[in-house]
Amino acid sequence: MTSSADLQGLAGHTSDLDAIMESIGHDLPQQGPIKDFIHHNTLHAFQDMNFHDGVAEASRRYRARSFMPLPFYHQAYKEQRIVIAALDLALSDQKVSERDLGTGRSRLLGGIDAAPDIQTGHIGKQEKIIDERLRLDLLIHPMLFRLVANFLDQGLAIWPMPGRHGGFWEAINALATNRLCALPPLSDPEARQLLTLGPKAALEICLQRLVAEKRDWHVYLLNLCLAHPGWSGMVRMIETQPQVLTHPRKISLIEVVALEAIFQCAWLARMPQSKVLKPEIIAPASASPGIDRDAKVWHEALEWTYYGKLLAQLKPKSSQRTADSDNAVPKAQAFFCIDDREGSLRRNLEVVWPDVVTFGAPGFFGVDFLFQGAEQSAPQQHCPVILTPKHVVREAKGKPQRGRHLRRGFHLWEVANTGIRGWISTPLFGLWAAIKLSLQVIWPRLQEKSAAANFETTPLQIERTIEEPTQQGYWLGYSVSEMADRVGGILRNCGLVDHFAELIVMVSHGSTTTNNPHFSAYDCGACAGKPGAVNARAFATMANNAVVRKILSERGIAIPDKTYVLAAMHDTTQDDASYYDESLIPSTHYKLVAEFKRNLESALELNAQERAVKFDLAPASPKAARSHVRKRARAIFEPRPEWNHANNASAIVGRRILTRGIHLDRRAFLQSYDPRLDPTGDILAAILGAVVPVCGGINLEYFFSRVDNDTYGAGSKLPHNVMALLGVAQGVTGDLRTGLPAQMVEIHDPVRLLVVVEQNPVIASKAAKKNPAIFQWIENEWVRFAAVDPETGSYWIWRQGGFVPFEPKALVITQFSTGQAQ
Repeated sequence: MTSSADLQGLAGHTSDLDAIMESIGHDLPQQGPIKDFIHHNTLHAFQDMNFHDGVAEASRRYRARSFMPLPFYHQAYKEQRIVIAALDLALSDQKVSERDLGTGRSRLLGGIDAAPDIQTGHIGKQEKIIDERLRLDLLIHPMLFRLVANFLDQGLAIWPMPGRHGGFWEAINALATNRLCALPPLSDPEARQLLTLGPKAALEICLQRLVAEKRDWHVYLLNLCLAHPGWSGMVRMIETQPQVLTHPRKISLIEVVALEAIFQCAWLARMPQSKVLKPEIIAPASASPGIDRDAKVWHEALEWTYYGKLLAQLKPKSSQRTADSDNAVPKAQAFFCIDDREGSLRRNLEVVWPDVVTFGAPGFFGVDFLFQGAEQSAPQQHCPVILTPKHVVREAKGKPQRGRHLRRGFHLWEVANTGIRGWISTPLFGLWAAIKLSLQVIWPRLQEKSAAANFETTPLQIERTIEEPTQQGYWLGYSVSEMADRVGGILRNCGLVDHFAELIVMVSHGSTTTNNPHFSAYDCGACAGKPGAVNARAFATMANNAVVRKILSERGIAIPDKTYVLAAMHDTTQDDASYYDESLIPSTHYKLVAEFKRNLESALELNAQERAVKFDLAPASPKAARSHVRKRARAIFEPRPEWNHANNASAIVGRRILTRGIHLDRRAFLQSYDPRLDPTGDILAAILGAVVPVCGGINLEYFFSRVDNDTYGAGSKLPHNVMALLGVAQGVTGDLRTGLPAQMVEIHDPVRLLVVVEQNPVIASKAAKKNPAIFQWIENEWVRFAAVDPETGSYWIWRQGGFVPFEPKALVITQFSTGQAQ
């Protein structure tokens, strides 16, 4: 046995390990705890490369599929979702000459009736085999995952891990050295000695034994982490962003890797026939052959077909707008989130009630804050994760609503894990839980009626009264000048600076789902994966403030005294609407608010009917469809309460005249913007700073989760188990699954997001380049970029480094339907 002094003498290159772990951390998933599920580019580590080069490199590294199987594209061609003109355009991008174009097209079309080429994804993990019989992963991963999960647990563990309030390494050390029955092989004397060293020193000693050459350390450690990317990525995020946890834990990736290496050395020491791993064994077992060129052409043809059909439907020319429509004052104006699911509700509301004008804005409505409810111990972010809020908005403490006192500060797991109280509470609450579960299976309507029930109607502390920040450096509320900045920013960005209606409704959105660990993915991404009701209430409070309106008037935005701003929320799974602070509505607006509610109810029924078609159902009436989606949302056994962002494919930044009346099939994010108010492109640059990463992140997570759900997605929801309230695993000892479940993406057409801006291409180009991080998305084609000139009606698309003219009608065979959905 090696002594502790001998072990310490072996370590001496920890600075190399720091650089290696920093490099590996860049390649790991960036998915945080599932309670705050935020969409992001799955292949963010390759975003500095061209899209196709990045996808090819990821395919090689993770042994993943790059595109859909060829039969998918062949079927799309038969259904006219791919047209010949788009196929030719995709071939031309491959530098195919005019002379060879026909040959290339014939070759691609000739394979349509061939036998299906079944392709499957591969989980990007390295199988470390000793003597071709022993897989160390099967011995080590179950224990490793349980230790990490128990340490990081946020309230699910049956028995909290001792020492969890200290560091991970110290807690493991205590388990190995201070217990009568230590976990094997941590009970081995040498494993205990390694744990007494720091994680870097211990890891270096293990690597000297496991890897023959130091030059192979990087690839070995990378494969070690990629064997469980979910847990590795989660640990890395918690290490670098500890605020993502409600209950903070001190842990680092190198500690987890060092513990796994100690496990490997200990198990190998128990095997007399074991040997040092050779470099050729730890290198990737096989590399992906790269991108299938035929699949790449077919895929781009699918994208170009959609882009052409979409752009051909827009109404870009200024001549289509009349002076009367410019100067008309509608009965009501309604702001919705840019979310693609809200586009159909906006269209249906406009069909039912032509006197309303709708706008699209990010669902946090420009009010960036941390929100702390009366029952919450810590504030939670309610704005895009790319922003760092400096303000806290609190719910005023008041008399709780009926039944809420039972939930205030009450955590069943804490009660059940204590001596006598546990013996009493477990059978009592367990019996009630079993009865309640049985009833909910039979009658889903017993579930909470709406996501809106989770939000209070007690006052919000919006206006700042104390001019001192908190200990954490946050401001409690906003000054009136800051309120005017937020309200004016949204109104100006969306082009509403005059001709205000008497009623403005801020319609946020959230969702009701049951038995769904991915519930945050159904809420508002602009609100950090939470319902936006609080943001709508905050905006309405600010906009109704007389002092704020006076400041805005001085800035050129004069909101009339007779205009009232109301907060509401759309439940996207149930197609219900809730309204807030109704006691504050002036009596002069009762009739108008009632008219808005009545028309929105009709629109919600039509919206439910439109959604039901995608569930392969066609209820006889809008009312029947709405009843169906309500039951679906509350059913405890329903894995598809809604399709969420499935089939998202575009983001349109412009005036409503571009899209009003067009059936966009819930595929487009809609951001309001008036190019006439933005001659320099500064407003557009700010809008792109939110639209590109937020909508692009949603789009690419759906894209890759659909293309290879085994590698980039979360697999089927059905066998998911929630682990430590951090994520889901398939089984009880598996890796955390990243990406989206199959039931969220199975109808999704993986198409890169087309960002369309209503602006002169010169100004649009300058606006995109003002933010290098945003321009990288466009330049490297992770999103496509197009401009519609508001004066000439001409189309321009970004290709090979700049805008080029584009004629979408050349790619059109069928048209989107317009008007009311049938």
